[in-house]
Amino acid sequence: MGPDPAPTIAVAVAAAAVAAAAGGTAHSALTIEETSKNLTTTTLGLRFGTEVGDDEGGNLRLRSMAGWRRSFGDIEPEAQASLAGGDRFTITGSPIEENSFIAEFGIGADLAHNVEVSATYRGQFSEASQAHSLNASLIGRF
Repeated sequence: MGPDPAPTIAVAVAAAAVAAAAGGTAHSALTIEETSKNLTTTTLGLRFGTEVGDDEGGNLRLRSMAGWRRSFGDIEPEAQASLAGGDRFTITGSPIEENSFIAEFGIGADLAHNVEVSATYRGQFSEASQAHSLNASLIGRF
């Protein structure tokens, strides 16, 4: 990977069908109606990366990505349910933002010819919410 930016375009499609479900005792049975959901996300952005070091185990890798994510489809997850003998009610999940800025920053290093350590931060930012994650790994190869 060189230090020059590389354009990034990605499309992901997720489709889920949930069969009707029922459980519990006769007096408290929960029934969830059959449903299907479709979500498509597209990402447009730039990736940067560079590697510094030699072939003797001292390599250091730096990478970053910044982009715009657009979500389409069922961005407000919900399901219909009812308790035995009761009225139907709606269960809702956290909505998925239509537009968000995403960022990723990572660093990795070869500690030896068969040992690698790395850490990556990922963030997603929108008007209504933020999501952050940090992943660290130590990999040994044999």
